[in-house]
Amino acid sequence: MPLVDSDRPRAIERIRAKLREMQYLRGTGPVSQEFFQWTDETVLLLEQIFGEGAPSIGAFEAAVGDRSPIYSQGIPPHGPWGTHARLTRAEAVLNDALTLLELPVAAARPAARAASDDEE
Repeated sequence: MPLVDSDRPRAIERIRAKLREMQYLRGTGPVSQEFFQWTDETVLLLEQIFGEGAPSIGAFEAAVGDRSPIYSQGIPPHGPWGTHARLTRAEAVLNDALTLLELPVAAARPAARAASDDEE
């Protein structure tokens, strides 16, 4: 179920909590299970907030990359697909989601507002 307006403050806090959890993940060595658990939880959170198939979910999944079996022993911290780079990209997506949630309701829904204006 996508976000209803009264859930905005809670949704904002939950995304901020995911951003804070990133600090722990950045401080660990090669990560596999913890990183993947965090990504699963974050995808579920984005689905709860924005609805399945929302652009934020696709952007987040692209940012964190795949779960190739090559990473079964952990993801190295450095490199373009290392943990740090994946987290940096994920952070940008989550910050974009926060920006969207923090917009005034009317600004967040310009298409709905335009449609209602056309009906009058």
